[in-house]
Amino acid sequence: MVPLESLASLPSPIPQMLAAAARSRKSRARALQAFGFTVEGVRIDAEHLDHYTHLTGGRVGGPVPLAYPFVIASPLHLRIVGDPRFPFAALGLVHLEQRIERFGDFEKRLPLDVDAFVQNAQFGSSTATFTIETKVHQASRLLWQGSTKVLARTGKKGAGKGERDSKRDPAPVVPTDGEVEAERWSLDASLGFRYARVAGDLNPIHLHPLVSKPFGFKRPIIHGMWTFARALATMDNGHGPASARIAFEKPIFLPGEACLRLTPPSTARTFSVWSPDGGTRHAHGELQRRA
Repeated sequence: MVPLESLASLPSPIPQMLAAAARSRKSRARALQAFGFTVEGVRIDAEHLDHYTHLTGGRVGGPVPLAYPFVIASPLHLRIVGDPRFPFAALGLVHLEQRIERFGDFEKRLPLDVDAFVQNAQFGSSTATFTIETKVHQASRLLWQGSTKVLARTGKKGAGKGERDSKRDPAPVVPTDGEVEAERWSLDASLGFRYARVAGDLNPIHLHPLVSKPFGFKRPIIHGMWTFARALATMDNGHGPASARIAFEKPIFLPGEACLRLTPPSTARTFSVWSPDGGTRHAHGELQRRA
């Protein structure tokens, strides 16, 4: 069991972002201690939920979207990466994969208990990966959980063979059999800022060219979790047990366009997000519904 420190309430995102940014330096740490935080009695804010649902293409007033608990827990995620025990530079982190699972329907009026902890660090010669695990309970029942896989740059010199191989030109990406274009999204220049305000993720790479360029992006890029939530809004009805995963590949620049490709509705459905010309796959994943 990972030890969890109990907090009286969810921390405010802005101080956590500032704390994380203040520690944005390359780390030569070779170990990560598993630790985390827990908060009881978290309430779903109806206005915030509606704003999130509208921004990610869902049905306002409907059930809690599958990816929404990730946003509820995001202040704990920020608390983790701003903690002195966290050895990596927060602003250099790369979200690689996300897995989420819902075990039943949320009751919007009942409070939630939220846990988040970091673990499973694996170190290469110049990078490391780790996961942030999230669990949400309602009425003493585990109702939702998520696993966030993240890459960190450790500042070590001299990549190993596996890391050198990973930097070669990738093979052409072939669309998954049976997927067809279902939607085309138009993403305006302010979407990153608007989603950042709702999600509490104020990473500069999502906000404005003036602050994204110093981090290597000519224009802002949309949050990966917006992409995930937007795809799920098309596929999931918000009810019953379900699980979903996504792997992030190439960023979507703002302003920009993207195409959602889907396999036909079934208990297991794959999806991918592409550039309009079909030359770049931004992300791919799967949604599974359970009885």
